[in-house]
Amino acid sequence: MSTPLAIVDFVLRRQPDAGALHQLARTISSYLGPSPSLYLSQACYFGSLQLLDWIWDCSCTSTAHRTSTWSLSNFLRSDLHYSRYQFAQSMKVAANRGDWEMVKWLFAHFSDGQVPWEVAAAAAWSGNLPMLQFLLVNDAGRRDVEEGGGQKKREVEAMEREIQSETVSEGNPRGGGEHVVTWGPWVMASAKRGKHSTIVQWLNEYVLGEEEDEQGKDKKREIVAALEDGDDALAKALMPPVLTIRLD
Repeated sequence: MSTPLAIVDFVLRRQPDAGALHQLARTISSYLGPSPSLYLSQACYFGSLQLLDWIWDCSCTSTAHRTSTWSLSNFLRSDLHYSRYQFAQSMKVAANRGDWEMVKWLFAHFSDGQVPWEVAAAAAWSGNLPMLQFLLVNDAGRRDVEEGGGQKKREVEAMEREIQSETVSEGNPRGGGEHVVTWGPWVMASAKRGKHSTIVQWLNEYVLGEEEDEQGKDKKREIVAALEDGDDALAKALMPPVLTIRLD
């Protein structure tokens, strides 16, 4: 742990031999800290950023600083594969909880992660537009799209400015590193199942666009589903501009 717990430091200072006991503060704090077998993704279920900070601070940053005893803290920040795995699993938990602050914390602390498709799908299903916007502007895989210019680029930049003003990462608004977001073929279907037509339209405009891969098939499915549900306005909004549709 980088620093001892404030309560431990406070108690030791009030002891007669405070100077001699000061060196025990870190040891006591480590003993009181999270279990060495607690995954960061498991800790995310508690919804406490303070707990995540504690686990993060307890974790060594290189193989040279690993402790002699076995602990997951030996690998969270010093093993690339384990770090990326925990980032992905923790992102799933945060998204399912609808915890945008936790998502921002994970982006700020990890580097070069792959955001699994379940994250965007969970945000779409719950109608969490702020989380989807955050994923969009921080998606390293879409930077080439943003560089294309035009009205859409300006709108995405406006989203980014708004999100930057609220982010937990003051030094780097985009987070700790370049993260690639996997939007997946079912993100639009998730929004539709959650009955969030505005999210469906947002995904169509900013994420799926005119793509003809699995995401394009997802859009086609939702056009058919909207027609079957009698939602003519949504079907029209999803239709490519070069096509027309008769609803009579």
